[in-house]
Amino acid sequence: MVNHMEKSASLPGRMPRLPELSRVKKPGSEAGVLGARLRAARLAAHLTQRELAGERFSKSYISAIERGNMVPSLPALTYLAEKLQVPRSALLGESEIDGRALEVSDRMVYSVAAPASQIDEEEARRRLGQAETFIRQDRSAEAWEHLGAHVEPPGGWPLQLRPHWAWLAGWDLFLLGRPVEAVGCLEQGLQLAETLRLHAPHARRPYWNELIEWLHCFLGVAHCAQGNTLLALEFYQRGLEAIAHGRVGNAELKLWVYKGLGNEYFALGRYQQAGGYFQKALAEVQNCNNQRQHGLAAWGLATTYQQQGDLFRAKTCYRQALQAFAEHGNQRLLARMRALYGLALITLEDCEEAERQLQKSLDAAERLGNTGLRGEALAYYASLYNARGHPDQAIQAAQAALPLARQSGDGRSQGHALFVLVDAYTARQDRAAAERAYQEAIRLAEQLPDEEMLGQARQGYADFLAEQGRFQEAYQALAQGATSAPEFARR
Repeated sequence: MVNHMEKSASLPGRMPRLPELSRVKKPGSEAGVLGARLRAARLAAHLTQRELAGERFSKSYISAIERGNMVPSLPALTYLAEKLQVPRSALLGESEIDGRALEVSDRMVYSVAAPASQIDEEEARRRLGQAETFIRQDRSAEAWEHLGAHVEPPGGWPLQLRPHWAWLAGWDLFLLGRPVEAVGCLEQGLQLAETLRLHAPHARRPYWNELIEWLHCFLGVAHCAQGNTLLALEFYQRGLEAIAHGRVGNAELKLWVYKGLGNEYFALGRYQQAGGYFQKALAEVQNCNNQRQHGLAAWGLATTYQQQGDLFRAKTCYRQALQAFAEHGNQRLLARMRALYGLALITLEDCEEAERQLQKSLDAAERLGNTGLRGEALAYYASLYNARGHPDQAIQAAQAALPLARQSGDGRSQGHALFVLVDAYTARQDRAAAERAYQEAIRLAEQLPDEEMLGQARQGYADFLAEQGRFQEAYQALAQGATSAPEFARR
């Protein structure tokens, strides 16, 4: 059996003895001043206690000095001062540390009336690490609790960790469906991170450069969720510039940036550029282990190929996305991917495989109790019935999908179901019902608003009216669409 003391001494970063320790003092004036100033200098350098300790000391040794419980020997003090890039006399309180570099950290160290209310740095880092783990496991509610369940950092949170908190809070708020609040958190974190970077020593700049790009990236994500395509694109392009200039080396961050650019160019209808960035995102998957983002990038590339009419490559990418989501273990994403793949297979005229995928999606939605996913799968099932020439079954499935999509607020699935109804009613030669479905689709697109859906509905409705010889009404439908277009441009 290993002796307990030997086991402790063998741990990385631990020392069996402290040769640099000259003596132990009770917290007093000299030790207290030295400890406070060492902590201020360390925070100004944006180093943790473990980073300052390095291989020469232990974290507990640095912690003891900062608490005023230990006084380092002269060689140890000289080593710490050199590492912090401050005069040794400044740590002893005999001269002043550069006020510009320590303006923020001094205020944090000395202005707190009740030090007991401060959150320990290691505890704060532990909470951040646990929150990030929960986020990556799709446990957003638990992550939010670890982050303090508020759009401001918990009271007493270490200043140098607040930008990191803001990044994770913004990410989690996006996942919780609160993108407006996510933007607020991320913007505050970005402002503070840029300020702290200005005061950081050269060796610490890469950390702040990368964190700032994570904040830029998730500002793009949050703006994308609100439909602010051009604003989202601007933030992603900042990340692209940082990658080009070598300020970003993290493969996962590159993946996020490339995938975000792909999403925004796809939204703008620039499919060639979108496809190029989705391919770049997939290339970065080889350098990091993130199956969720792998699946999302493959999904994006699949829809891009589908939009370009390259259905063979689209099918290959859909399968890649399915495999990634299956490995990730997110059943909701996997079920949604199956529904979208099923819809693509209908276009490929592979109705048998489409039905298999759609049924799996529908079964999963029912197991999960996910109303929105069930509505989406039923809407696509309605397309399958239309493709097979069964308009009555298509109408039944689309009518079942509509209330579910409305309940979940899924406007796209509502629109899809309405277009399916138009086709099914037209196949049955029920022109009155088809016209009502067109009119409902137009009202829905105006309310969302969804420019793409509105354009499709108005154009289809105009063609529908023209086929019946109702040319004046058809002209009015198109004219009304033209006059409403500037309204979208102002949004």
